[in-house]
Amino acid sequence: MSSSHFLFEGLDSESRLFVQQHLEVLQVSPGEAFIKEGANNSDLYFIDSGAAALTKGEGSQKVTIGQVGVGEVLGELSFLDNSPRSLSVEAIEPMEVTRFPREVLNEPNAIAQKVLHQIERNIALLSTDRLRRTSDDFVQSMRREVELLKEQVNFGTMFIIMVILFGLNGFLLNIIQAYFSDFYYFTSPNYTFLYARLIDWGGFIVFAAPMLYLVKVIHFPLREVLSIRPNLKQTLRESLIISAVIFLAVVPASLGWISLPWVAQVNDQFDLKWFLIVFTPDYFLHSYTQELVARGIMQNAIQKFLRDEKGHRTVIICSLAFAVMHIHLGIVFALTTGFAGVVFGYIYLRHKNLLGVTIVHWVIGALVMRYMTVLEVLQ
Repeated sequence: MSSSHFLFEGLDSESRLFVQQHLEVLQVSPGEAFIKEGANNSDLYFIDSGAAALTKGEGSQKVTIGQVGVGEVLGELSFLDNSPRSLSVEAIEPMEVTRFPREVLNEPNAIAQKVLHQIERNIALLSTDRLRRTSDDFVQSMRREVELLKEQVNFGTMFIIMVILFGLNGFLLNIIQAYFSDFYYFTSPNYTFLYARLIDWGGFIVFAAPMLYLVKVIHFPLREVLSIRPNLKQTLRESLIISAVIFLAVVPASLGWISLPWVAQVNDQFDLKWFLIVFTPDYFLHSYTQELVARGIMQNAIQKFLRDEKGHRTVIICSLAFAVMHIHLGIVFALTTGFAGVVFGYIYLRHKNLLGVTIVHWVIGALVMRYMTVLEVLQ
């Protein structure tokens, strides 16, 4: 009942009876405005059911600035100072609203004056409480905004340092290419798989170590990134399906068992074992570590820095960075890894789980490396 509302607290039984006698229940249809902006009306309105929109302006200039629902009181400021209505209140759905007319308190009798003074006192208390809550909300909002800005600055700093690290990584790998190519590349006479893997790990550690230090400095939520709980079943199912489709297409086509226009056939002397030998635990760990840095840390950092809610721009930036890291292996390889980076980025964006994207990385990377080995040896 509206007569028990906070604005009527402190009234004696006689005053409550006076209020009850003057309350009027209104049925408001959707779209109907029971308070209109600019109207010289000082009545109080109590929402008993339904919801309404607070609007300002008319026609094409009308703007909705909020909503009110059951238990809300409207019109208390105009009640106090007799000022025109500053907003319109329009029903969103069927409503029941109780109106208390201001004019009944202009009667020159003791009960009306007693009710008026008590309502004015309660409105003052209500306004004070609203102002306090608004101030608290504003302070909390400002604190959140400051934290977001600090976070954005931190991730922006990380992004700049990552760009520098990419340049240093490329410089390091160019040195390797110039001075250690006889030990690193597939066609070189002194090539060994172990030596090549050691160089890969060394170059990656040089890139990753400063990144992990930054993670500690800016309090990056690494535990959340390392967790395999989010969407575990979905990411495993999708990653295994993607990996199986790629494996069952590339390997038979490479061995000449089936024909695909985008996969060249290799010499018959290379059997299935030649392809499978690269699927090592070492390369799985290397794939996981790359995904931790590229997707778990870098993609999350850039997405927060750019405030990229959908993540599309972030995936493109990370895939370009991923391609740059492999450009020392040639333009074709860089383009291939860049495209793969887009695939990896969206897999991670979809599930936020490193395990699934690592599996796909492991399979695609192993096939690409083995396939390049085969083709280069045959040239």
